[in-house]
Amino acid sequence: MQALRSGGTANLDVAQVLDTYIEHIQFYLIPTHPLVDILKNVNYHSFILDSSQSITGQLTYAGPGGFKTVHPGWLFLTPLMKSGLGSNAEHRTCTKLSKLVMTER
Repeated sequence: MQALRSGGTANLDVAQVLDTYIEHIQFYLIPTHPLVDILKNVNYHSFILDSSQSITGQLTYAGPGGFKTVHPGWLFLTPLMKSGLGSNAEHRTCTKLSKLVMTER
């Protein structure tokens, strides 16, 4: 902390400082096209998610759980993607809080 107060930097593992959360997920590939093509082609204006094409995975993220904040995260997919997001065993991501907390009344 002293290095940060004096304007320096610190190399710290955020997972050791912040709470870590694990969520089991179904990962869906979303089709991507250049914006120009999306605007020109009405077939690119929407898409349908096919649950048979989803991939089981796990999203781990570290943070205080704030709704309007982004936290460091790690994506684990089984099987791994051939390229892009999810192609590494611990693919680093930026993660928004993704669950609603329901309270009993």
